[in-house]
Amino acid sequence: MFKFIERILVICAAFALFVLMCITLVDVVGRTVFHSPLPGATELTEINLAFLTFLAYPVIAYRQQHIAVDILDPILSSRLKRCLMWVSVLIGIGIFVIIAWRLWLTGLRSIAEGDQTGTLGLPLGYVFCWMAVMSALTVFMLLGAPKADAEATAE
Repeated sequence: MFKFIERILVICAAFALFVLMCITLVDVVGRTVFHSPLPGATELTEINLAFLTFLAYPVIAYRQQHIAVDILDPILSSRLKRCLMWVSVLIGIGIFVIIAWRLWLTGLRSIAEGDQTGTLGLPLGYVFCWMAVMSALTVFMLLGAPKADAEATAE
């Protein structure tokens, strides 16, 4: 199940990156050739970057590809390394639960107040809610990370 979710997220992230590339291409060509930039390109880029970033968090969490300092790994026992991995997973879960909770509340408030982007008038609350859902999914994927790590070391 974790692998399936990871695969879907990677495909969605690749699509988001492609959309980001297209927005940039249209904006640059419009600005350079036609002297008319894409209206709202900055807003679309910002929203797409938030979309892309929060799509990547669950994948990074599952693959345990976050930044780590492994200076002590050669001298630590495998049992202590596994214990430290679980500590990092629990810390990550705690952090992403708080992020999801706060983003969800911000999204609901933003929807209720009708917050919109300046140029295109896109509703911002749904972006915050998306970020909250992806943060919650990151928590779920962190639960599968130790299992994935055990499978990787077994290979």
